[in-house]
Amino acid sequence: MNYKMVEFDVRLTSDGFLILHHDPAIESALIEKTDLDALKKFKAIDTLEDVFAWLVSIKDLSFKLNVELKSRSIVDGTFEKKTCELIKKYRLVNQVMVSSFNPMSLGWVRFYTPKVYRALLLTFEKEKGNSFLIKKMILNRLARPHVLNLRYQDWILEKFLPVLEQVPVVLWTCNDLQIFEKNKDNIYGIISDEITPQMFKEKNN
Repeated sequence: MNYKMVEFDVRLTSDGFLILHHDPAIESALIEKTDLDALKKFKAIDTLEDVFAWLVSIKDLSFKLNVELKSRSIVDGTFEKKTCELIKKYRLVNQVMVSSFNPMSLGWVRFYTPKVYRALLLTFEKEKGNSFLIKKMILNRLARPHVLNLRYQDWILEKFLPVLEQVPVVLWTCNDLQIFEKNKDNIYGIISDEITPQMFKEKNN
């Protein structure tokens, strides 16, 4: 479909494997407390290494991956170290962007592989773990993100003008092409479930 980047979530199993999965559990099994073989009994699972091996095999240096790390840890950088080791192993520093809601997680990525492009995810929703420190971006000095990935419902140009002076902004999950068209002069891009490259082509024609 001519996409040049895809985004997916990664979690760490109890036995140290990085797998692609959005939610914290598969069926009744918490991923962080369950080993890979046990999780495979519920469904087929792709590992991050599977995806990296595939990316190398297609030999398309223009294709990028946005890897969101589902990590809430502050003091343990094991998750991030394993991710960075795989990025280095497959020589994908220039084809992988690591994103996270956790600025400490991005801080660990910066420590292990400074050249990896880092995206800080941000929302102002009231949910567990989304603290005052996160919303005020106080810990960003540790993460030093290259881009801010903001929930599109929270986007207000006037509010984020000071941010735009520091880093570009991408809106997630934006499925309305009109929102992009209205804001395209001020945002860097969008993350979408529904908008396709074909839609952009038809719009421009």
